[in-house]
Amino acid sequence: MVVTLLNASYLTSHSLLPQHLFPELGVDLDEKAYGSDCRLWLPEEQRVNWDTIRATLFDEFVVAHTIGWWCGSTFSVAF
Repeated sequence: MVVTLLNASYLTSHSLLPQHLFPELGVDLDEKAYGSDCRLWLPEEQRVNWDTIRATLFDEFVVAHTIGWWCGSTFSVAF
């Protein structure tokens, strides 16, 4: 494998190596409908839409930004 990568071009080696190590790469992901139903209160059912709240709070982007803001504020206060 190393000989193949050394003799391959730059673009070929960068496309083959990650897919060889992680076969799940390159697969299309399911799209999330972020703007389909953003109501927090469902008047027809007289209840709070906990599914939307849970999906929003535990979205990978919200979690990543929260961790990033926390790390940034910790580092800025410490130094």
